[in-house]
Amino acid sequence: MERKTVRVLLTGFEPFGKTKKQYNMNRSWEIAKMFKGRTIQALNMVVVIDVILLPVEYDPAFKILTSLYDEKEKIGEMYDYIIHMGEGNPSKIKVEHLARSETYVSPGNGGAKDLPLNGKVPNSFEKSISSNCNISEMVKHIHLEYVESSWNAGLYLCEFVYYTSLMSANNSRRTIFIHLPPYGCEITDDDIVDVLNKAVLFLANN
Repeated sequence: MERKTVRVLLTGFEPFGKTKKQYNMNRSWEIAKMFKGRTIQALNMVVVIDVILLPVEYDPAFKILTSLYDEKEKIGEMYDYIIHMGEGNPSKIKVEHLARSETYVSPGNGGAKDLPLNGKVPNSFEKSISSNCNISEMVKHIHLEYVESSWNAGLYLCEFVYYTSLMSANNSRRTIFIHLPPYGCEITDDDIVDVLNKAVLFLANN
């Protein structure tokens, strides 16, 4: 039996605060790098994973994502699923249901000059956009006490990127955002890799 190929993109962020030594790593990118060039073999499919690094800056992140979607659509090679990752709650892995378009007022590495005009995602057309992926069922499938769903992605770069990606995906919206705990908590890299493997296979099978 011929197995189908499923293409998945993982994204992570650069460290926040380029001059602060205590923030010299962002766990989302450290985890994403572990999947670079990897494939996940399953009975009926092969999952091929790409990874990209996103800046903790509004305008550059927006341009990278919108250009990525435009380029992939033009050549007919859009990813089947996109999983964005960022740092969040120190005790949980949270899968976000939706992203909002407004109230982005906290600067990232680009400083105040990089804040979006009027605190809004450029070209945004809805107050909020939800993923088309069944996040509640995915969390049930993963079935770990430290993995839960969330309806508040934080109104910072993470949620900004999530909204931009969902908006750019038009009707498909096979995109999710996962907040990872930063380093220094009880949840290990191996724990997170296991959760991501389960999440990828759940998405690919649904």
